[in-house]
Amino acid sequence: MLAGTADIVLERTERVHDGRLCKGSTVSIGCISNPRWREIVAEVGGPVAMTSANTAGETDDRLVAVEYTREQVGDGVEYILDDEPQGTTTASTILDMTGEPDILRKGDITATTLNDIAGLGL
Repeated sequence: MLAGTADIVLERTERVHDGRLCKGSTVSIGCISNPRWREIVAEVGGPVAMTSANTAGETDDRLVAVEYTREQVGDGVEYILDDEPQGTTTASTILDMTGEPDILRKGDITATTLNDIAGLGL
């Protein structure tokens, strides 16, 4: 398991319902290391739609408190997972795989780690 979280941006396929897209033609697949999150996904038994815990670009360098998340997303979500950080210190690493691999946001998972496990040439 990776030490941290990553979001992988991919081109949307026909399997992604229009109602799951806010804009554009890409989707982000969350690779979440938090054990509680992994338990929830296992219980559901399939994909789980989620949003970021904050408005894009506002807190890229750190994890956010649940109170801040409530202010940001408010009633726009059904559930907020309130749990302690699990080995992460910053926001997730965002990796764009829609063309040449590119790190859009640096997080705990480094380019070196991604290169070591996937040979991406970052």
